[in-house]
Amino acid sequence: MGEFLKQRLSGDFLPQANEFAARVLRRVPLDAVIGVGLVYLAEHGDDEDFALGFPVGADGALLHGIRAAVNEATASREQKGFPGLPQRAWAAAEVIDQRLRSAEATASHDWRVLATRWLGSNFVVAFGVPRAALAVVPTTPALDDGEDSFVRHVLLQLAVAACDSLGATDLSGGFQPRKDVADVLRDAGESFVRAAMGAVHGNHIQQLFGGNVFERINRIAALQYEGGDLRGKIVFTRKGATTHAVLSFAKPVRLSDAVWARKTLEACTDSLVVLSTDDELLGLALSDAAIASYGVRLRGRQVWTLRYGATDLLEVRLGVPGLPRPALTRERFAATLNRVFGPECAVEELWPVVEVAMTQKHGTMIVVSAAASVEGERLAAQATPITPIRLDADLTRAVTAIDGAVLLDSAGTCHAFGVILDGVASGAGTPARGARFNSAVRYVSARKPEKVVAVVISEDGHVDLVPRLRPQITRAELDQLIGTATGQASVPHAEEALAARVRLLRDYSDYLSRDAWEIARVGLGVSRVLSRDDDDDRYEQRYDQHESDILE
Repeated sequence: MGEFLKQRLSGDFLPQANEFAARVLRRVPLDAVIGVGLVYLAEHGDDEDFALGFPVGADGALLHGIRAAVNEATASREQKGFPGLPQRAWAAAEVIDQRLRSAEATASHDWRVLATRWLGSNFVVAFGVPRAALAVVPTTPALDDGEDSFVRHVLLQLAVAACDSLGATDLSGGFQPRKDVADVLRDAGESFVRAAMGAVHGNHIQQLFGGNVFERINRIAALQYEGGDLRGKIVFTRKGATTHAVLSFAKPVRLSDAVWARKTLEACTDSLVVLSTDDELLGLALSDAAIASYGVRLRGRQVWTLRYGATDLLEVRLGVPGLPRPALTRERFAATLNRVFGPECAVEELWPVVEVAMTQKHGTMIVVSAAASVEGERLAAQATPITPIRLDADLTRAVTAIDGAVLLDSAGTCHAFGVILDGVASGAGTPARGARFNSAVRYVSARKPEKVVAVVISEDGHVDLVPRLRPQITRAELDQLIGTATGQASVPHAEEALAARVRLLRDYSDYLSRDAWEIARVGLGVSRVLSRDDDDDRYEQRYDQHESDILE
């Protein structure tokens, strides 16, 4: 049965598991090619142990003396006394985990492993992400003196889904996850928040059996109070610790009582936060009282972030967690303006206006146009034209407090505010986004070939730049990428070709011929990895074609 089992796992199970993992990782989102591997440890008959899916050269390091190592680890666990646990499966996972981290062929990835029993034998499933890709992922101190991140919990939940699928399928079933993409992310978010609560309380019991803070915050964030959206902060502390409280509640408010907790959070100010355990709200504290603590920042209806100190670790929207979206930086803003307007654009004059506008709680829009003076006159019937002026901080707050866009030229001079933009509907918009974003997309698209950039600031603080510019690439680099993705150029490792196909289809698909697109997609080996069948990706990255995309 060994060869037949190996063929079924390598031909169906692993490719389908890789497909599902890629969809999850895209939704996180994290720009990386995930690794999926499986180790089979036979316990009966003439079957041999084998490893599938790992980089070339990993098999020897993973399987050499594996049975003796697992036996030793099993005996060690039994001596420590873990009653009722599948000792051999746990031991197998521990051994494979250690070897994945130390083997030269696999040490470049951060792996999460889980073991299960199937067909009377042990299976160890491993999901890994290149360590280089994790450099952009915010981390936090773990309970065991290491580092933790949301992505690591995503990998663990993928391993759980794979083990569940192994236990529920026959040899012809392939990978059949019981959960969809959003379910995996929710479970990872819940697991990550539990780990944070374990770190707050300093014990694993709280991490495993503490209150479900993730779901409780979701319920609170979904509520309004007297018609207003929730904006407040919670800082978590240990039970009985009220040292930092400047106002203690005589009767703590249960975190599970969403309506009461929502009402209590109205007491938050710029300088006051709510102090809480994982179970109840204790009182009010100064916002700088516990810098190195976990906390939650509620940013509007059904939007909140998990923080450690001043670092955002997790962002939850409509109950589904993901990595925090990066804030607009001066560097990114300048790069976009320089590509659209050229180096003569006065970024030093425009950036202070955008910085102030990003502090508006209700959201707003800044439009920078090379034809701002003409556009101010053309749109005068649906705007407030003004005598051209440079905006200081006070004036910026004043004009962005009014509904509509603020119209500036590339030198930083304002020509109108309260501008209602026009434009023709096109396929570039999306019904998943609000009127402000779609208005910007329509306007910028309609003004081509004029030089225009719109800065769209949403109520939740997220900032979009329109046009949405893709990473620049030279013509030679694009040709090389196409060659690698379509098999015209040989590469030493299959992972390199896979990474090329993912990058090509994600960033440059509209620059491909139909034949090259089909070859790259088929070569990816997953029919839905870049589809939108059930991902509900409200903020999917789409690019607008721009003359600066391809460098000659």
